[in-house]
Amino acid sequence: MAAKKESSLLQAPLIKSESEVMELATGLRRTSKEEPCWLNRLYMLGFVYPVLAKYGMLKHDRKTCVFSMLPCILSLYLLIRIIAPELLSNDNANAPTVFKVWAAVANSLLLLLQLSLSYTRKPFSDAILGDVNRLYINTVAKRGLALSFLGGLIHVVCYQFMFGSMVKSTGTAILKLTLDMFHHILLYCLLALVVIRSLFLARTSFAQVKVPLIEQMRGTEVEGLQIKLLEINKLVMKASVSYLQVPLSLFFGFGMLRLINKGIIFYKNLTVYNMVEVLRISIIIVSPLWVLTRVEKFYLLTLRDILHRNAVMPLTPQTNLLAKYDTIAPRASIFGIYITRGRVASIMVTLLGSILPKIAMYLYNNLGNLANGRGENRTAAVPYYSIM
Repeated sequence: MAAKKESSLLQAPLIKSESEVMELATGLRRTSKEEPCWLNRLYMLGFVYPVLAKYGMLKHDRKTCVFSMLPCILSLYLLIRIIAPELLSNDNANAPTVFKVWAAVANSLLLLLQLSLSYTRKPFSDAILGDVNRLYINTVAKRGLALSFLGGLIHVVCYQFMFGSMVKSTGTAILKLTLDMFHHILLYCLLALVVIRSLFLARTSFAQVKVPLIEQMRGTEVEGLQIKLLEINKLVMKASVSYLQVPLSLFFGFGMLRLINKGIIFYKNLTVYNMVEVLRISIIIVSPLWVLTRVEKFYLLTLRDILHRNAVMPLTPQTNLLAKYDTIAPRASIFGIYITRGRVASIMVTLLGSILPKIAMYLYNNLGNLANGRGENRTAAVPYYSIM
């Protein structure tokens, strides 16, 4: 009974539009234990393994084998890039040893990200309780899938044709652009899966209990309020450990390595394409973390402000609660590190602060060249070795 009570605490009314419910009702599976259909498709395009075990027994059905083929291909591809990258490209064979080690670490993180999303797939599916939560996940998964395709298409059309260096052969160019588009769709799908889990944890941590907590904060009861905050804190920590902290950490690590790689290229070759790539990856890295700061915004800003303004609560219990409120207030955390807006903002400032002087120099030089009637001022091109 206690476990059932805890699991039902985070079932939140996340969708209020009746038209949206009716629109998505036909897209859900009939069995409530199975995943929402759009989430399942997002997993498939993200090359995430299906749930291979059910009720303690290994699944051997044909459907599981078919949906495991594409993830196996990606895992094999990443293993080749880690162990023997020269088999895929002659450029990788001529790359410096330091870069080979760097690329191996980056591809290892991407492989671990794929495996961690696969390993935590069932715990996340089990956490989606209730039709309202399933409809919400189905909605955001559908939007994430659409944005992933749109992001891959925009990258190819805008970046490659406008800023990228095109190859001479038409057939080779089409093949290169197609592979590049699917490569970015895969990465955007992985980003969407991590963001969806962050959104679900952030919303379900306070959406259902929002009104009762605000009423308690304005009342005189202290003990019941403190017990409820501790229960929610425990559930948020349990959910984070269950299906979010490992994939999010691996995604952040892979993103940082990719950002450093693009940043080095940008410093050596000042172009609009490289500048936009650095800015794009910086925003992608912090987006899941910024979503998780919604938990801190509600509990550490909204509720604490109401508690400070409470004039009917006895002074001594109110003072004691304020003294330990930061300890018992629910917050999203990754390996014991709280995700706060200040920390996420500092990460963003650090990332942008390292490249803003170079961007300013680039804009200054190009504005001066344009004013003098000259074209874009580009430095000499440097060899580019892709880490993924």
